[in-house]
Amino acid sequence: MTQQIHTFTGETILYNEQCHRYYSLDNKVLLGASSYARRFGDVFNASAIIPNLVDKWQLPGEDIRQLWAINADISNNFGSAVHSAMELWFRYHNVGKHIQSIRGLKYNYALPKNVHLRDIVLSFVDQFGDLAGVPEATLSDVARGMAGRTDLIHLTGTRSCRVADYKTNNTLDQGKIHKYQHQLSFYADILSHHGWLVEGLDIYHHDGSKWTRIPLKVLPVELSTVVNTTGRRPPAL
Repeated sequence: MTQQIHTFTGETILYNEQCHRYYSLDNKVLLGASSYARRFGDVFNASAIIPNLVDKWQLPGEDIRQLWAINADISNNFGSAVHSAMELWFRYHNVGKHIQSIRGLKYNYALPKNVHLRDIVLSFVDQFGDLAGVPEATLSDVARGMAGRTDLIHLTGTRSCRVADYKTNNTLDQGKIHKYQHQLSFYADILSHHGWLVEGLDIYHHDGSKWTRIPLKVLPVELSTVVNTTGRRPPAL
């Protein structure tokens, strides 16, 4: 389903949830941050790797493929749950605090009911404080064919901020960090072109036991070889 979105940067665009793609109002495909960052990192090619493992592991290729696929689903679903838990907190913690007071609750009502996710959010707040932020902000720069959604815009002033992302990988090597740095720089570039001062980037990494903040500088964004605004018309509204 395609819906109109009014973005944080003051534009109206279309978003198709099924294909996770953004469009301008005249139906041109807008380049997303993940697509842009993909050119700066290795792509895992299961089809090329599995044939070599069939003999080595003495297992059917389909068993290996399904094992990896289910594990990937678990990781993706867990990551999505953490992102939703963080969005819930940043969007509604003041409302949750009010309800907590009215009902005499032990915990802020905007914390997840799931104890594991609740502890993840609480550990973030304990470690980094009560950040002023805009969660899950959709950004766009239609004139340059760009759009995307960042996990958090950490507000540091009236028109200044840091761009932040949550990652739940078991480990983050330098290759992944470099790729994510380009992804966050994509968002920073959009904000900069709309009058924001972006002071830096932050990856907040939860490795299953604790959070680590990885501060990064904003990298230049080069669009000349990757922007494609000739995509097909999205499904009707």
